[in-house]
Amino acid sequence: MKFSTCVIVYMADGSWDCSDPDIVLSVSNSAAPVNRMLIVSGKLWCACLNDVIVLSVPALNVEVYFTPVQSLHRVTDLLPLILDVLAVVGTT
Repeated sequence: MKFSTCVIVYMADGSWDCSDPDIVLSVSNSAAPVNRMLIVSGKLWCACLNDVIVLSVPALNVEVYFTPVQSLHRVTDLLPLILDVLAVVGTT
């Protein structure tokens, strides 16, 4: 499994052991690595190329998976709003 396509959770118990993650959750395929993450209102928003995946926290289950724009452009940033997130789509 390629970790660039996963959300990896480490739980500190006095020290950090980065070689042994507590949870590894695959959220994308190998062609679409997770390139942005943002927590807003108890949700973890992940941008994976031109898709956005929304996970509930702390359950870490996928609540929503969508493509903001049906094109080859990727999501370049996630911007927090008051209770939501704006997905910025660009050409790079």
